[in-house]
Amino acid sequence: MKLDATIWLLVKHMNLHHLEIFLAVCHAGSLQGAADKLGISRQAVSKAINALESSLGTALFIREARGITLTTTAYVFKEHAQKVAIELAAIRKLRNIELLPRRPLMIYSLDHVFSYIGSDFMVEFANQEKQITLSVVESTDENALLALEAGKCELAIVYGPFDEERFEAIPLFDTQYTVRMLSTHPLATKELLTPQDLLGQKIIGKGRSYSCFTKSFDEILSKYKEEVDIIAETSDEALLTDLIVKTNALAVGFDYSYQLDNTLIVEKPFAKTPNNTKVTICLVKRRGTVATYAASAFEHSLINYLATKHS
Repeated sequence: MKLDATIWLLVKHMNLHHLEIFLAVCHAGSLQGAADKLGISRQAVSKAINALESSLGTALFIREARGITLTTTAYVFKEHAQKVAIELAAIRKLRNIELLPRRPLMIYSLDHVFSYIGSDFMVEFANQEKQITLSVVESTDENALLALEAGKCELAIVYGPFDEERFEAIPLFDTQYTVRMLSTHPLATKELLTPQDLLGQKIIGKGRSYSCFTKSFDEILSKYKEEVDIIAETSDEALLTDLIVKTNALAVGFDYSYQLDNTLIVEKPFAKTPNNTKVTICLVKRRGTVATYAASAFEHSLINYLATKHS
């Protein structure tokens, strides 16, 4: 019998329980010894060996009054059967993987990103990856990147652009600047707002602790700072909505973050220039590092989920 044919039969047609019984007989030196070790009857051992020999088309043991002797085929078969048994033991461990404790995957993310992605993704990921607990820390963009560089997290979800020598970024979705206001506000009838529309208005911003927002906001209002009244800065959506209602202010932010349903408020796109309205949210990792299984699984799952969500 050719060796490759033996291996093929072993993988393709073999009853793995028969394989274990065969190895037990080899180690015990007798059918009864194998039966005692496995806690089954001698008849069950004999039946399994007969079935195995039938599958292989050759005898594995020479049965004698004083015991059994392995045939030449059995010696060759035993070597490969032991390798399969080792792999089988590893596979059985994987079957019990759900019993192992989950380990956290730390992700620093801009606030409201996971609210935008949705709880369905987190539930789906938890069901797929039984060993991983998503541990999300809402943060500013700057602090998220600092945490990533310091090794406090494996991934960050923030706005671009990035230092390409330090970070590797994978685009997730586009967002755009918007302005929220009461539906009765005079600017509510416009389709697109520009920096000039903010002149003389009360403004609520996301917060100076968000460097990318501050940079963009300062750039937008660089010519008109003295003519704009920024009355408050907050990333708290409930508080921001309440301030709009009570002060008739304009809230400048990003469309993904607006999760509250309020019929009194409308949202309009806001552009620095007529052709510049979008910002890209990215999944970021440190360049030059080897991703863990957890980080790779999250990246793959999130990209696929968002592709389905936006299709």
